[in-house]
Amino acid sequence: MNTPKKILVVEDERLSRMLLVKVLSSKGYESVPAVDGQHGLELAMEQDFDAIITDLEMPRLGGLEMIRILREKWGYDRPILVTSGYDDTIHRSHFAQLHLLKPLDLQLLFSGLEKLLNEA
Repeated sequence: MNTPKKILVVEDERLSRMLLVKVLSSKGYESVPAVDGQHGLELAMEQDFDAIITDLEMPRLGGLEMIRILREKWGYDRPILVTSGYDDTIHRSHFAQLHLLKPLDLQLLFSGLEKLLNEA
């Protein structure tokens, strides 16, 4: 039996975070929630994830800064998907492989996630 892929979900909005974790779990992924970029950074340094899905605009540490630290300081090479409600913000994240606008299209999320996980 295959081990489920482990996904870090970084989202400050509680309901969005809970929904994404639940939907990922229903598709067979192991998902771990983080409440903001600082929490996500700490979890990414402590655990081995197959991919990260992160919001960009968050308190304490935003998603862009979290991704920059992971990539530049830690050499993090796993797939990162970013989500944002703002089209102009999402295009500033050149460290991510996939950019999705909110509200999320779950079909696009899962097809993009599968593609990135298969390429990794």
